[in-house]
Amino acid sequence: MLRRLWKRLNEGKYASFEQLTQQDVGKKEIIITASTVCTANLEGVSILVDEKAAFVSKGNIKGNIVSKGGKVIIYGEFEGYLHSLGLLQLKKESVISGDIICSELIVSPGGKMDGTFTFSSPNQEISIDIEPLSQRERDWLERV
Repeated sequence: MLRRLWKRLNEGKYASFEQLTQQDVGKKEIIITASTVCTANLEGVSILVDEKAAFVSKGNIKGNIVSKGGKVIIYGEFEGYLHSLGLLQLKKESVISGDIICSELIVSPGGKMDGTFTFSSPNQEISIDIEPLSQRERDWLERV
């Protein structure tokens, strides 16, 4: 996947591309506004994904991911709360656990899921327990 992503970037198909690395460890909140690949192991972090961005995780993440419509693609491990109004894609050998809410889900053979999953359509109102979310994450979702 990364090879294809780099190829598309070099062909000019993505306007911008960023990377989260071990240097980003310790940040409590990361806002993704452009296509981003995370190779770091992050713990206790809140990742907020804008509606036009794609977030690709190859590392291990413990925390919250809130997407306003952008793609979230997991190659590594994720544990925590994930709310995506866009596509959630689990790749081969990915492991995801926790409270997951998404409108679209693609699981490749070998992807593993454990936790509470809720599927929502864009027009459907769902009631969720937002206790695990910070005020900033709640505000991020309400702006949709």
